[in-house]
Amino acid sequence: MGKGIFESLFGRQAVPNFHGRVPADQVLHEGHEEPAFEPEDSYLTLRLSSMYLRDARVLWRELIPFSVVVTDVVFDGAQRSLPFVVGNDLVSKVIDAPLGSGSIEPLNVTVAGPLPYLGSNVGVFVGLFSATANDMSRGLFDTVGDLAALSGQAQLSAFLKVAEVVRDGVYRIFDMKEVEFRFGRRDELDPRSTSRNRLQGGYLAFVNKPAKEMDESALWVDNSVLKLGHERRSLKPCEDDHCLLAIEHSAERGHFADLPFTATWKAMQALIWEGQVEKAELFLLPELGKSIVQSPELTQRDKTAALALYKLKMEAEIERYGEMMGNGKKTNVTRGARDLGEGLGMKPMLQKAAFVSDRSLGNPDTSRLLRDLADQGAALLQLDCQPEGPTDPEAGLDAQIVAVRRLQPAVPGGSQQLYDALVADLMDTYSR
Repeated sequence: MGKGIFESLFGRQAVPNFHGRVPADQVLHEGHEEPAFEPEDSYLTLRLSSMYLRDARVLWRELIPFSVVVTDVVFDGAQRSLPFVVGNDLVSKVIDAPLGSGSIEPLNVTVAGPLPYLGSNVGVFVGLFSATANDMSRGLFDTVGDLAALSGQAQLSAFLKVAEVVRDGVYRIFDMKEVEFRFGRRDELDPRSTSRNRLQGGYLAFVNKPAKEMDESALWVDNSVLKLGHERRSLKPCEDDHCLLAIEHSAERGHFADLPFTATWKAMQALIWEGQVEKAELFLLPELGKSIVQSPELTQRDKTAALALYKLKMEAEIERYGEMMGNGKKTNVTRGARDLGEGLGMKPMLQKAAFVSDRSLGNPDTSRLLRDLADQGAALLQLDCQPEGPTDPEAGLDAQIVAVRRLQPAVPGGSQQLYDALVADLMDTYSR
């Protein structure tokens, strides 16, 4: 969003509105924590927990409440501005409430993330608006909301392709004469700060009320709803226009199945079961590895874990194919000047890769990871099919990557070093 838009919005409102951080011990969620963000080892997700428009209807006019959240963050080597519109499609319960009631409904809408945190400040603008409901406004909100929703999906890189269209749609909303700006605030979240704008897990409350009339110590969150009071037993929902934003920290990303490199893996599987093992390994393994190493969606630790896991999956798939060709017994599968016989199954091939890594690269962390995969690979591959574990294939993939991540040393390893080791192993296999 351009500076002119912010200046235009803030120019309508002379009295500074309240915004504050909800005290950690006043968030009534079991197990609530507010961890700090570590560069290259944390993911950031922003959710609009709830928003409230006090007057959802005025006389005969039905008002559409909506929020605009814009996140400014470093992603894929550049500063990005990510707009998200929470429109009437997500607040139908609010506008269908009894006449004169705004109603307060938990939304928990993801407005940005999960984003790999790289160490810089994060800018967040939160604005609450209302608009007279008509066919034109509803259609515009639906269209912009559908596009903006991409920023809350697993592939942020996909959203960047339509970000300009979304921004244009947001500008069009601001230009509509039916739109009323209720309040808005932009914060620069800094991991080094010691005040309310520090970047860490927790909740930020934005309330359409003069700052001097609100007390940060009276803020509470109960079931994603902002409440006020000085004692837990006497809490009441905040009845002024407001938005409640959750800042969520995670060391684990999840949703790996949505990332582009999984399509390359499926193509590798297809070639293996067509008997084209050499083609799968020589052409698609480097392509898969490169897409993982260069993925802007992942932290360094997760890049290394994903690359290691797919090497393990490939060796397991080739071993299964060999067993099928031999009617349940291991049989030869051509791989360059070698074959997959009794001595070159999944475990021995991973041990060979570790040996090649030691000999050619001398990186102990990479070699140790490959040896751990050889020893624990069979158990890791069972994480998606154990009765007590996840049965959803996507959840199984996420669990496997988490398990591989735990094999790494405390300091995140380099995915590029592992990629170089796998390429060196390919050359060793096919150059004899």
